[in-house]
Amino acid sequence: MRMVTASSGSMTIQAVTSVPLARSLPPPDLVPFVVNRPFWFVIRDRRSGALLFIGREGRILGKHRKLKPTFYERSVWGEGDGSTLRLYERPYGKLGGLNCWEHQMVLPGYALIAQGLQVHAGVWPGWTETRQEILSRAFAMQAAAYVVMTGSVLRREDIPDDLREIVRPMNGHSAIIGPGGELLAGPLLDAEGILTAKGNLGQIAFLKMIADHAGHYTRPDVFELRVNARPKQVAVFEGREEPRIPPGVREAISSGLSSGEIRTERDLHGALGDLAPELERSAREDRS
Repeated sequence: MRMVTASSGSMTIQAVTSVPLARSLPPPDLVPFVVNRPFWFVIRDRRSGALLFIGREGRILGKHRKLKPTFYERSVWGEGDGSTLRLYERPYGKLGGLNCWEHQMVLPGYALIAQGLQVHAGVWPGWTETRQEILSRAFAMQAAAYVVMTGSVLRREDIPDDLREIVRPMNGHSAIIGPGGELLAGPLLDAEGILTAKGNLGQIAFLKMIADHAGHYTRPDVFELRVNARPKQVAVFEGREEPRIPPGVREAISSGLSSGEIRTERDLHGALGDLAPELERSAREDRS
């Protein structure tokens, strides 16, 4: 889990290590891979290998799905795409995040650096041997950004008996890393807890004066990175007329979801039937 709060040009950064969701859920403030505090949440969904960014106002800022599942993860997860390699403007700075060995891939990280990354959620399974500290500290220096490196604790008693031969315990190894690569807090090993550190955007600006890898310390005449930011589609149907969404429907649906008036799939289809009958009719035909 990870969290950032900010005020008057400085920020307080917190990293949380917790036990996995497989155990009974802890209190709401410690739901695994969620930080329930001001400014932002990051949720790591083990079912799809995705990060979900939620702002302090309760609004979903966006998501990022892991581009390349690692090793045996490929038997469960699919691949993400470049549409989610983006940053989110927050009051304390530009927020982004990557999953695990996306830091090892190099180019996903540079795609964020090129957009001006300042605060980064580096999300890991939580095991020292994944080289998470080495890669996270290197990334912090390359990006000149604060990195909240966070993982979960997986104790032997958390692992079902029939999986103990193939699933190893994990020690968490959460830490907060400064833009110079220095450890500001942690690492926190074999324990649940919250790490806190102070940060300042002035430190980022100073280090970018020395080496800005999206600015003066680059060679765009030699190297060029192209990122396909289009959402990946398994099929494209040409010549088919798609139903148009009438003005105001998106806003009304979003408002209903936020207020809790729309809670189930039935509620959603009912709202669409009221607001956009043709759209609902098309969706019903697609399901049949």
